[in-house]
Amino acid sequence: KIDVTPSDFGRLAAQTAKQVIIQRIREAEKDGAYEEYIKKQGEMITGIVQRKELNGYLINLGKIETILPFSDSIPGENYRPKDHIKVLVVDIKKTPKGPMINISRANPNFLKKLFDLEIPEVHQGIIEVKAISREPGRRSKVAVISHDKKVGAVGTCIGHMGARIQNIVKELNNERIDVIEWSDDIKVLIAN
Repeated sequence: KIDVTPSDFGRLAAQTAKQVIIQRIREAEKDGAYEEYIKKQGEMITGIVQRKELNGYLINLGKIETILPFSDSIPGENYRPKDHIKVLVVDIKKTPKGPMINISRANPNFLKKLFDLEIPEVHQGIIEVKAISREPGRRSKVAVISHDKKVGAVGTCIGHMGARIQNIVKELNNERIDVIEWSDDIKVLIAN
């Protein structure tokens, strides 16, 4: 290898080379962040509230900051800076400024992920959440079915003295949750 410095390699050329290298490093960081968060699409993650903005809350997700719009937060909830909150990663888009992550706490899948987190039988697949109807901040109806005849779906989800469901209710700012038995027969489902 031979070290060669071109004769016209002055201050401007060095500065230009430095800017190009820095730009490429930033692009690689953006691509790395995109690759990391694309794997988390549809998952629940914890973020830290930075501050309240005009259109929502600025949330720090680790390597990236994003906005939790008021329309995707639970009505009646107020967050303070440094609050840790759980959010659902709805989708990720690549933009020239870096990855844009859409997050939500009002999405019905957020409630489904809470059931998966708080109820081991749901996580193991013994109980399945078949359908969710949700009015964020007010009321949700969750239809569940058990794949094991020895396990009662509704009672297991509610837990002893309502302990399991209370953890979910607290996370959702005291939203009322009705857990009902799923049936393929629409008349039976409505009656339940």
